[in-house]
Amino acid sequence: MSSIARDSGRVPPVWERLPQIFGYPFKTACLTTLGLAAILYLIGMVVPLLGLILVIAAWVVLYKFAYDVLEATARGWMDPPEIQRKSNSWVLVKTFALFVVLGIAVTGIAVVTGSLTLAAAAAIFIVLALPAAIITLAMSNSLMSAINPGTWVSIMRSVGFPYFIASLLLFMLSVSQGMAESLVAGLFGPSLAGHVGVFLIGGYFLIASFHLMGYLVYQHHDMLGVEQEVTAADRARAANPDLSPLLQEVEGLVAEGSVDEAIER
Repeated sequence: MSSIARDSGRVPPVWERLPQIFGYPFKTACLTTLGLAAILYLIGMVVPLLGLILVIAAWVVLYKFAYDVLEATARGWMDPPEIQRKSNSWVLVKTFALFVVLGIAVTGIAVVTGSLTLAAAAAIFIVLALPAAIITLAMSNSLMSAINPGTWVSIMRSVGFPYFIASLLLFMLSVSQGMAESLVAGLFGPSLAGHVGVFLIGGYFLIASFHLMGYLVYQHHDMLGVEQEVTAADRARAANPDLSPLLQEVEGLVAEGSVDEAIER
């Protein structure tokens, strides 16, 4: 039975799901997408004229899939999406624009106020708010919503302390990614294998990080107002197909926390 639907409706917090989060990029759909993106990246590295276009295409494929992972996980799917969801090919451009706007905001505060303290405080706030901004972009596909500080604060306030734990975990993933990339770069140097290896490591951590953010939304979907496409009852039935329909229904009700209704069955 799915671990999410096991404990009387209790959704495990994100820090209890770390083994699943680290294993998520090894699922078939993730490996297929990573492989396709790596092939595009590899060809782009060796083709003189169209190389840059293919490298950009590789990153577009990867980021589009990562945003689909976040949005699908947030709506209750614990397996990676195998079909296209709501993100589009402009998501990489929007992500780049998001980082540019945030960078300009910090620089502007430093220039206008002349205070390094205020600039540092703004930078820390933006780093903490970055997961909320990415979540907003994934769920709404709107850059304007994603750069709205009010949206960030609303998400942080709704989720509460687990948001900051998730932010810490994301930071640790980022540090781990940097260490792994440095190791590969040191082993293979500026060779083709080194470039592709670093790309694959970046893709692995990108998918894991976006799955983590999606799970955070899933865990708090009621407070964030995110509609679910898969209920705990659905997961209970899928995980136990041999049970009778009645027992599947009861198990699903218990998984959703409807214990009294389950007893009445």
